[in-house]
Parts: sequence; C-alpha cells; structure tokens
Amino acid sequence: MIGMIITGHGRFATGIREGLNLLLGKPEKFETADYKQEDSTDDLELQLKQSLKNLSDCSGVLIMCDIAGGAPYKLACQLSDRKKDEMEIIVIGGCSLAMIMQTSMARGYLSDLSDLAEMAIDQGKKQIVCYPEEEESREEEDD
Repeated sequence: MIGMIITGHGRFATGIREGLNLLLGKPEKFETADYKQEDSTDDLELQLKQSLKNLSDCSGVLIMCDIAGGAPYKLACQLSDRKKDEMEIIVIGGCSLAMIMQTSMARGYLSDLSDLAEMAIDQGKKQIVCYPEEEESREEEDD
C-alpha cells in the first residue's frame, strides 16, 4: 500500500486526520505532521522523518501539504530528494480535505505512486466549485 503523510501550518494535518476519521474511519498507513507556531523547522523535519520511518514498509509515500512553497512543503521536498535512493516519495502542495479524502480512498485500488499523485491533483481541481455559477452550469448539463 502507498503511505500518506499530511503536513501543514498550525494544526492543518491533525484537522485533516480528524475529518477523515469522521468521514471514512481511520485510514491505514497514514501519518500527520503539524507545523505549530512554537515549532522550529528542525522540529517539523524530525516529525516528517519519523513519519517516513513509520511508513518504510509501504510501496511509496505521497506527502500532501497545505501550501506549495511553505516550510512544510519545502522540507518535504528536501526529504524526498535526500531519501530518493531509499524510497519513492512524491510531494503535492495546495491540498484540501476533499482532495485528501479521495486520494486516501484511491490507495485501495491504485498501487502506482505517480498514478495516485496524478489522480490527487485531478481530484483537487474537480473539488473547486463556485455557487451559484457551478449550480447553474450543472443544471444546463442536465437539460
């Protein structure tokens, strides 16, 4: 199974985990790393390293971050580069609960990490809607 790590600013990762637990139950091979205000980047790096260690038996690891370009994203990318000879890691920035939920469920039938990452990004784009414009667009499609 492909492992997942969620990381982000504040308690983003913990909040995502709580949302997933509520909607889907507790996901397998799923780790979180919060970057709280009192944490240093070294603290976050230790959390991410421990999460990767906990997922060392996975076929690959998808790290999903709240913001592309933020400290959690940058650290995840650096760790991905450093560990490329040990395990396959892909990092995605700019994630939402809906996107992460769909991706977590897809791990049950997708075994290729690149395919999972591509599906995650596609789902993230599909999850962005605007009401009432989106609702009007759907009504036109139904006609």
